[in-house]
Amino acid sequence: ASPGSGNSKFTLTAAKESIQQEASSATVEQADSSSSSDDTTSSSSSSSDDTTSSSSSSSDDKTSSSNSSSKLKILVLHGGGETSTSFQGQGGVISLMNNLSDYEFVFADAPKNNVWMQDPPDGKGKATSDPNWADDSISYLDNLVTQHGPFFGILGYSQGAAFIPVYLANTSSTFEIALMYNGYLPTTHQGLLSTINSAAPFQIPSVIFSGEYDYYFKDLAQGLSDTFSNSLDIRSSAAGHHLPFENDPTFTKILNFIITNQSS
Repeated sequence: ASPGSGNSKFTLTAAKESIQQEASSATVEQADSSSSSDDTTSSSSSSSDDTTSSSSSSSDDKTSSSNSSSKLKILVLHGGGETSTSFQGQGGVISLMNNLSDYEFVFADAPKNNVWMQDPPDGKGKATSDPNWADDSISYLDNLVTQHGPFFGILGYSQGAAFIPVYLANTSSTFEIALMYNGYLPTTHQGLLSTINSAAPFQIPSVIFSGEYDYYFKDLAQGLSDTFSNSLDIRSSAAGHHLPFENDPTFTKILNFIITNQSS
């Protein structure tokens, strides 16, 4: 459901600055990476309610609209099979939020089946050809940006990362940066891919992150990178199919990228 459609919910939560990373997060995300490239993460805590959750990384800024409006916003797209709530619990997401207290993270929920792109009806061995295959998700994000933007950045994980070039190729919404973690090109949707290729290369400053232990998807990052002309390609020697933790050397590189582009 889209914001303003009458049956969506918008919740504001504040992340605790001292939340500890859970070591099990990496294990769960690596196990999830065994699913196919169109629906890459399975969530045991998925919800039947579509929610858009806005989280400030400062525990002192809970519901103050004046403080919230002064923060730069980052739109966040979860992985396939997840929800905004489950993605907020990933250790690397917690690390990122805790280190970016001047930013507001707005977590979107895919409007149907917890995926941004529905699977091909005849199975993933037979790609779709419809360029309008993901119109529901595109319209949902357009409505969200209209109501809760403007956004400084857009962040996607797994299928959420794969959906960023789909969205950029089909929207007039603009962002200053794009952050794509453990992503790939949606090759099982040739109609969507054709639209991406027509719009590429995207000029937006971007990060393409992959993990050395993300065995199923790490080599797919290059295809995603090829569609962006101004990308910083980062390969973590420690990460699997998850965002880097704070003790990962690549974590600081991504922070510096975000802060540098804010100042530019």
